[in-house]
Amino acid sequence: MRIHRSGAESCARKALVAVAFLATLTGAAGSSSAATPTGSDPEAVAVADRVMQALGGEAAWNATRYLRFDFAVDRGGKTVIRRAHAWDKWTGRYRVEGKDKDGRDVVRRPSRRATPGG
Repeated sequence: MRIHRSGAESCARKALVAVAFLATLTGAAGSSSAATPTGSDPEAVAVADRVMQALGGEAAWNATRYLRFDFAVDRGGKTVIRRAHAWDKWTGRYRVEGKDKDGRDVVRRPSRRATPGG
């Protein structure tokens, strides 16, 4: 298994951005009327509110320490890439696992840009 600690691939970075965006979106959704930034799109706020409720509400989101998901790309009925993502919201640690183009296991730990506490 190879471990890379720098130069995380763009797929992992995009996933990290998506997770950070989701955390920001759901964090703002907890009390949309009180915490909605001026000029926010009401439809986007409504989506964020629904996401927050699907996550169990603001208290459940805030109590959640770990977030884990898989990102996969399927083409022609075949999975061509799969990455397992794990995020510790409280420490900001992030990990991506998958296989490289030659089928070898790869673990990446992108820089810790996520905000502790999510």
